[in-house]
Amino acid sequence: MVKNILNSNYYFIISITGAFCILYLGLNGYVRTTTNDDIALLNLLRANEPHTLILHYLSSLLLGELYTFLPHLQWYSIFILFLNLFLIIVFHYFMKRYQEKIWLYGLFVVFIAINFIYFSITALTVVYIIASLFILKRSFFLFIIFLSIASLLRTGIVTSIIPFIFLNFLLFRPTFNKKYFLLLIPMGIILIHIFLKMQQPYQEWYEYNTARGTIQDYRGFNNTNDLSNSEKHILLRWYNVDTELMPNENVISAACSRDSVYLKSLMSTSIDKLKKIFTNKDYKYILFFNIFLLLLLYALNKSGKNLLINISVYFLIILSFLARDVDRVSLPLILGHSILLFNQIQVVKGRKRFLIMILYSILVGFILFKIGKVCLNRHVNKDIYMAKQTAVLDELTYISEKYNKILVPGIYFPGRLGIPYLQSGILFNEDGIFNANKFNILNSGWLARHPMNLGKFSYEKLITGEILFIISDNGFKWFDYEKSNNIFLSLYDMYYIKNSSCKHIIEKVDNTESLILLRMRLSCTSD
Repeated sequence: MVKNILNSNYYFIISITGAFCILYLGLNGYVRTTTNDDIALLNLLRANEPHTLILHYLSSLLLGELYTFLPHLQWYSIFILFLNLFLIIVFHYFMKRYQEKIWLYGLFVVFIAINFIYFSITALTVVYIIASLFILKRSFFLFIIFLSIASLLRTGIVTSIIPFIFLNFLLFRPTFNKKYFLLLIPMGIILIHIFLKMQQPYQEWYEYNTARGTIQDYRGFNNTNDLSNSEKHILLRWYNVDTELMPNENVISAACSRDSVYLKSLMSTSIDKLKKIFTNKDYKYILFFNIFLLLLLYALNKSGKNLLINISVYFLIILSFLARDVDRVSLPLILGHSILLFNQIQVVKGRKRFLIMILYSILVGFILFKIGKVCLNRHVNKDIYMAKQTAVLDELTYISEKYNKILVPGIYFPGRLGIPYLQSGILFNEDGIFNANKFNILNSGWLARHPMNLGKFSYEKLITGEILFIISDNGFKWFDYEKSNNIFLSLYDMYYIKNSSCKHIIEKVDNTESLILLRMRLSCTSD
């Protein structure tokens, strides 16, 4: 009885500590979005546009309506904070009910915390998928809840790993039960997402962005050479607002399928690629630790089922590395695998369990060290970061009010402003997060050809000065800007000029401390 009381208190202490830490970090500027996707997503939500490409339509619709009803509240930040706290709260009661080991629960809380620090909507989706797999064997109802929440986030990720989820379902729950009809809930959520993607004019936009993402993220060109080298150069640098210069159908036909990209990555696997996986990342230690723990657990338990599950997880992790190694996917997958491994500790008894607890402590210590290092760095630089972010936003406000033109990021660094303070944002400081709508900026990337932007860009507006380019003053640090500009201008000359005595040129209009404002015009010489 005393042991149960102690365990209960420990769960309560860890839950309160974990929840307090997440609240403190979230409300005090230590949590930043780690991708441009989250900034673009927030721009669409604030405009109450539910077709957001990466977030499910129903979630986008809810958040968009909340921004319309109470625009002064930071709904996206509240949404993210709630989903992280929800996991801690649910697992607090779940762990007590099933008398799980305190070590496993502690690891799960740390797992949620590091996901929160390295936040992205992609990472959060992976976390909920891992949570659903963790809970599958014990609570089918919670499995449905977590999988449904994951489906309401980045639906495409859930759809892509359905075979993996199905495999785990067969291994953990091989006998039929009437409750399995609840699987229709997440499946229905996915079908709603697919159906809404097929609506015009959004279908073409979704198809275009799938192709663009395959090309830009995976270099997934087909072999038909539908794009010239110059077009590829520009597209890979995010300049894609001009649908006449680069029509949707050209980009769609130039891309190969995502499945073929993954297959090609596996077929081209080399020793160098595998070596890079285990040597060039901070989380290589966690990966090695998981492999060691997997072998140890198998040697002690000799469960073929558990071995098959873990091999399938490693296949998913390595496939992610080989296709496109990004922290927002790889890190949650690796840490999630730690959770699934520790879920099997209960089969190990006596001194063997003590050995695993020592290894566990090393792993948690390493993760806490990573969290502390990131938080310390953000604490030291927080005031500087926010001051520079505010200064750049003030410069954007000045330019936007002075010229009242449509602004397009690009040329030196096409499609992005190239300013770190605008390419990430601090949770619960949404007023300081870059807002393309406020500054009348026609953003590039997957926002460029969104139906709500149709009609804003045209070649005529471009050469008459109604549309201006805005770039970072230090944009040359990223690319050979002269080469990119020459390619960019030569494409415009090729597609739009019929008189050989004319050519497109770039002129400087204005500049601030961090930004340069440019325009494109025709320069003609008399015959």
